[in-house]
Amino acid sequence: MKIRILSWNIRGANNCDKIKVIKALIKKNRVDLGCLQETKIQEMSRGLIRSLGVGRFLKWGAVDSRGSTGGIVVFWDNRDGFSWTFTGVYGSTIRRDRECLWNELEAIYGLWNGLWCVAGDFNAILSPEEHSRGGSLNSDMRRFSDVIEEL
Repeated sequence: MKIRILSWNIRGANNCDKIKVIKALIKKNRVDLGCLQETKIQEMSRGLIRSLGVGRFLKWGAVDSRGSTGGIVVFWDNRDGFSWTFTGVYGSTIRRDRECLWNELEAIYGLWNGLWCVAGDFNAILSPEEHSRGGSLNSDMRRFSDVIEEL
């Protein structure tokens, strides 16, 4: 089965123009599951989710923003009955907090044997090419790579 996932740090989903772009992308790519980070929406509603045009077989969950930051929404089409687990992540920019996230993800991984997909904005990079300043492979990149390999 091929599942189309959209994971995007949208830096605010609280204006009509941004909603139109998201909706067009979802429709064009026939997205089965979407994970939007940094929605900056303090109270996500079914109406807003429906405005994204993801269909009538919609399930969703959200973590509302705090003030003008944060907010994650995950929505999916539940028609096929395919069973798997998705975790949407918005990682911290603080190094020790990221290490806590890596440990938590590793612990979660050990809780079940089923299929699992983790996606989002980890606020970490895998290689120097992803960094605007270039540079060389460092311990943070190696640790992130180890976590991905482990999971």
